[in-house]
Amino acid sequence: MFEFTYNFNLSNQEVRRDLQNARGLALTLGKKVGEPSGDLIVLQKEEFDINIRAQSKMVHATQPVRLTYSQDPDSPYGVKNYGYVLIIRDATGSILLVEASPDTSARFTQEILAISQVPCMVDRDFRVKSKTDVPLGYISF
Repeated sequence: MFEFTYNFNLSNQEVRRDLQNARGLALTLGKKVGEPSGDLIVLQKEEFDINIRAQSKMVHATQPVRLTYSQDPDSPYGVKNYGYVLIIRDATGSILLVEASPDTSARFTQEILAISQVPCMVDRDFRVKSKTDVPLGYISF
């Protein structure tokens, strides 16, 4: 079993202006072992408040996720960590920042914002897969 969490270090580089009433969205992603180019699993979608004074910092840590997997070449199974997406929007909803790992995930901001039920399966363009089951036996929170 593997437990992970992401820590996002956010800083406001503005000299005089505070960042008030902004919203962050952190998405954690997984994928089935043995399917390197297969669908992705949206493990978490956390929204959080961001209020950072000018020239200050804050840290947001996602809730821990525990994944079970085996990379045995004869019988691979389970779910592995795949990456994250971080989206920050100001008080009006305008996007200030999109950061992702892998980087290609950042292109799908609107699709990511539209995801409503997690955990869920999505294709590589972040379109929710309606008929695919999430392997919940390998995921715990």
